[in-house]
Amino acid sequence: MKRSIIAFTAAALSFAGSAALADSLTTGIINADGTKQGSGPFTVSHPSAGRYVITLTSYTGVPVCLFNAIGPLTDVVGLGINTKICDVTFVNKKGKPTDTLLVFFAAPRS
Repeated sequence: MKRSIIAFTAAALSFAGSAALADSLTTGIINADGTKQGSGPFTVSHPSAGRYVITLTSYTGVPVCLFNAIGPLTDVVGLGINTKICDVTFVNKKGKPTDTLLVFFAAPRS
């Protein structure tokens, strides 16, 4: 969790000065079972324990993706970012993939 928070804080600070970037920011809440709360321009799949693949439907390039797990102490392993896709796996403190409620933020690279 510590690395996730540090990465989130550093990236959030870099977004702070750009109103245009803030307008294009996509955010969402994803339940531990891989379903999304609310609506938004993205889809989610949950192919295995702890792994979430978020496809951003309104992007044309490679996004900057930020995640914050809510719940038991977890860490991010295997972060993959491709065109329109943020692919992340969370593990518990024993290193075992674990499902978690999470918040994500994605913005296009400037």
